Amino acid sequence: MDDEAKELAKVGMEVAMKPFTDLVADVIGVSGGDKLHEFREYKKAMRAEHQAAIGAQAAKLLAARKATPDTDTNPGKIEEILEAAQDETDAGLQKLYAALLAAVVDPSRSSLYRREFVAIVKEMEPIDAVVLKKLRDPAQLLPTRRMYIANETRRQEFEIQSAFDNLERLQLIGSAQSQTVHTPLLSMKGHQFLATVAD
Repeated sequence: MDDEAKELAKVGMEVAMKPFTDLVADVIGVSGGDKLHEFREYKKAMRAEHQAAIGAQAAKLLAARKATPDTDTNPGKIEEILEAAQDETDAGLQKLYAALLAAVVDPSRSSLYRREFVAIVKEMEPIDAVVLKKLRDPAQLLPTRRMYIANETRRQEFEIQSAFDNLERLQLIGSAQSQTVHTPLLSMKGHQFLATVAD
């Protein structure tokens, strides 16, 4: 390839890449304002806000129980919960993180707390938390637990089944199998988890 052809190829590549380079420049702030920096600052502020909200909810739970926080609690446990909760926007899952935070510093509940519960909440969808609480009901929940919970929550049965599947994967539920019915039931870990996060 001669020099003229090389130059034409170079110019052609620059023209072809211009929309992409303009976009990158705009995002990283080469042309007009550092939007990436602004986004990072926004995320940092939102994370701090979420952590503060989780802390405030935990404090309310402790006050309602008249529990005095244990000052000897491992700070690493508190940090793990707050770090996991910092990007959560769903109110139901935030409530679970707050309940875990309250439990870890509550002398009457700290023995129930397991670090794996933080990872479990992180892998839950909002509907999973709702379904798990419904499964605490010892009643038969007719005609089937899936249909009952679907009606109660105004969700489709396949959504409830997906929640069952995830909760079983997380080992929070098991099932009793008869010849005709597959009945999801709380596992021992599920009972312990719910006892840890109970109001």
